[in-house]
Amino acid sequence: ASSEARPSVFIGVDVAKDELVIAQGERVFTLANKKPAISTWLKSLPQGCYVALESTSCYHLAMADLAHAKGHVVFLLKPQQIKGYRTATQRRAKTDACDALLMARYAENEHGRLRPYLPLTECQRKINGLLRRRDVAPARVKFLLQSLADLDERLRQRHSRLIVRRGDSQDQLLALVRETGAHHRPNSALPRQWPRLARSCAAIRCSAGSVSARSSNLPVRSRTF
Repeated sequence: ASSEARPSVFIGVDVAKDELVIAQGERVFTLANKKPAISTWLKSLPQGCYVALESTSCYHLAMADLAHAKGHVVFLLKPQQIKGYRTATQRRAKTDACDALLMARYAENEHGRLRPYLPLTECQRKINGLLRRRDVAPARVKFLLQSLADLDERLRQRHSRLIVRRGDSQDQLLALVRETGAHHRPNSALPRQWPRLARSCAAIRCSAGSVSARSSNLPVRSRTF
């Protein structure tokens, strides 16, 4: 007697940083985006399920890797694919639950044309991480420079200035002390982890002829990198 083949199970997963919204058949529920919770849920599934989830930064990796390791077929869908399919099926509602149901349906109808997910090697993941850092670095530098410019403008309004230095913190602050003649600064105000700078400032104060004090009412803020 031949046994009747079990129908395939198609699952859609909407991914967020802390939570997964899962559509399994007509049932929609939430699950913590944590490996223990995901592993417990995967144990309840039959073998050979199709799991479709949105590629979202790095937050999809736990579900994708664990589901793949359990022998399920995993599809990573781009946001553009989901948006296009929503338009094609004339579904206007956009909620996490609707997206999860939409991905399950997409996997059921299109799984023959989709490429299954394969986990990256450790080396590949490190390279991807470096590439992501490279991509966001210009924006972060631009934001930092703009923030420093805004801070300098506010200090100017208070008759002060922001001085930005690059290099070793102790060396740059010591050079700033020499340039401004600020050798009256007490050692107690210096961080304890900067003993070399404290000793150097003490030497400057003790050598009356080595640095000429400059009288200035212009307070100075400095930042070193």
